Amino acid sequence: GLSGQILVVWLIMLAGPSIAGLLMTSLVDGKKGLKQLLARFLTWRVAFKWYAAALFIFPALLVLILYPLSLFSPAYSLGSAIALGLFAGLIGASLEELGWTGFALPKLQLKYNPLAAGIILGIVHTLWHLLADLWGALVTYQGYYLLHFFLMILAFTAFRLIAVWIYNQTQSLWLAQLTHASFTGSQLALSPTALSVEQMIIWYALFTAALW
Repeated sequence: GLSGQILVVWLIMLAGPSIAGLLMTSLVDGKKGLKQLLARFLTWRVAFKWYAAALFIFPALLVLILYPLSLFSPAYSLGSAIALGLFAGLIGASLEELGWTGFALPKLQLKYNPLAAGIILGIVHTLWHLLADLWGALVTYQGYYLLHFFLMILAFTAFRLIAVWIYNQTQSLWLAQLTHASFTGSQLALSPTALSVEQMIIWYALFTAALW
């Protein structure tokens, strides 16, 4: 059925970057590259401020945006799907960042500065989500879909620049995964669930601007 097809698309979307990252690391850098990838994943002893940045930037921005909006309309009240957000965020980030930060980012930064590398990777990351997003959001947003996806590109690229900044300061793939988990998980956990399309565009536009 349709739900089964959507699940397959989402699993491919999540697993694709990790499979590609591991395969390309093996092909390009061999066993040495795989050992370095593992070492970056196991790099967890970094200053507390980087954990704080990875975990709290995104939920803090969401609260700062949605709480004032909720004073004008109760529809903007913070969501409460904490368990779902944590689970989905950790699963998605654990898989995807093996490709995005594990392989693609270090290779991009051999040629580009961190700003350019982050922008390129942010756009590619967003486009990789396009099929799954179309399947889930096209019916919801309808005539607003292009605006929604444009905001998604801007938000994902801003997120990627933050993730690149944290990774470059720590060289920790594990921390990049936590940053991604916080970005995805906090949105799933805290986003309002009873908004009109126009209201969804408004709050996500504010969130995107805050990220930048």
